[in-house]
Amino acid sequence: MTRKADPSTSRTPISDGLASDLQALGSLLGSHMRGLDEHLGRQHERLSLREDQLIAESRELLPPAPLELDHLSKEQLQGLCRQHKLKGWSKLRRDPLLAFVAAALAQASAHSSGSPTPLEASLSPAAISRIERLLLLLLQHLAVSPEQIQEAWDAPLDSPVGWTP
Repeated sequence: MTRKADPSTSRTPISDGLASDLQALGSLLGSHMRGLDEHLGRQHERLSLREDQLIAESRELLPPAPLELDHLSKEQLQGLCRQHKLKGWSKLRRDPLLAFVAAALAQASAHSSGSPTPLEASLSPAAISRIERLLLLLLQHLAVSPEQIQEAWDAPLDSPVGWTP
């Protein structure tokens, strides 16, 4: 009786070469994927850090958020009076104190900033999107003067604006 050759042990030289090539290709591909994963992780960290920096820089361009005085307690309103060195509030109850603080802060902001430009008036923090903040930051980095921005703001929408940064 003749023995049949075991198919798993009998290989031809072509199949041996192909198996070793596939194995080398697999290990190379695995190494490449690990390196790519590490690279993408580093890029993600860099982009997240840069996004945080841009958002922090854009906050400098935004006007301060208006205080929602209606939600403050009497003690918090009194703290605002102390902080802004207001006089004549100590005997007021909450509702008159609220009106007093609102009037005093409105008067102080009108004296300190003057009348807002149309651009400033339209920039309430609730209405500003991330894109608008980044565009303002871009204008600042391009050193566009406030006069040029105002000129573009005042120009009719259908007319081209003739300025360059």
